[in-house]
Amino acid sequence: MSIFDPLRDRANAAAYRIMYAMNPTKPPWEAHAPHPPLVELLDRGIVRKGRALDAGCGLGTQAIFLAQSGFDVEAIDFQPQAIEQARANAAAAGVTCRFERVDVSKRSSRQPYSLIIDRGCLHSLSPTAMRRYAENVKGWLAPGGHFQVSCFVWETPLEWLTPSMTPKMPAAKVIELFVGELELIDRAQVRRWAPGRPKMLTFLFRRPCEPREVHGR
Repeated sequence: MSIFDPLRDRANAAAYRIMYAMNPTKPPWEAHAPHPPLVELLDRGIVRKGRALDAGCGLGTQAIFLAQSGFDVEAIDFQPQAIEQARANAAAAGVTCRFERVDVSKRSSRQPYSLIIDRGCLHSLSPTAMRRYAENVKGWLAPGGHFQVSCFVWETPLEWLTPSMTPKMPAAKVIELFVGELELIDRAQVRRWAPGRPKMLTFLFRRPCEPREVHGR
């Protein structure tokens, strides 16, 4: 664990509080529309309907879409302003979602989910918080369940060196965090890289229905 990780996480939390306080209904990262990779995932019929979790739910846009699509939805975020507004948005949409103030990187036990989604949470965490969050996801996902994560990444030295106001992480790190207990079954580009505008990729992982055999023991 780096001594700088707690400082980074506190700075991130403070930045989110400030941005929500400035504009609680339209923070700069809010899409106000279902995430296209999530829409495609449901349209392709890959995911069975059941219990779903929106990790780092923000204003609840994706959680509301999942509830409208027939999922039993829970959604978590560590910002109280986000949870308050998400509840109001769900009520306005006429759907039921359970919103809870939870830090995704803090250890917690939850009932298994058939689907966990993350639109833009992972890349904002410190390396230590990323690892803790990944362990949570692997513990929360039911056998046969899917985890879809969309994050800002870099894959080339130029993408890494180009300044950006948006946090970004190595694309290879996303795979490293989850592959092993989970299988990577799809990866797609959501947004191309441009100067000052990091690339966004979506990764789809699946927990095998049967535990994998570990050879050499």
